[in-house]
Amino acid sequence: MLSHYPRADQIRDALLTNTAAMAVLMGLPVSAVSKMALNDTSFIHKVAQGGNFTIESYDRMMSWIDKRMALYERQIGFVKRLKVENSGRGVKDASVPIHKRVRRKRI
Repeated sequence: MLSHYPRADQIRDALLTNTAAMAVLMGLPVSAVSKMALNDTSFIHKVAQGGNFTIESYDRMMSWIDKRMALYERQIGFVKRLKVENSGRGVKDASVPIHKRVRRKRI
């Protein structure tokens, strides 16, 4: 019987892809995005190497990314979802050009 629930590899790929896309959008390394979301610079590296993670960590990271995407969408009108290939050996450098750069305002 086929299940409509995502498999572990699909969850892992979604986490790695969305984190890498957010890193490209923000112009930061993946470890910096991981630090901002979970206060752990090596979380995404461990996940890319096949390490285990909890659903709570996954949910916190994806919620953080969704909130930041919403902020960027409001700032520049829309955000193209970036496709980043995952080689299985870690997150590749996502050298995808972005058509618009978001400038941060100083507060």
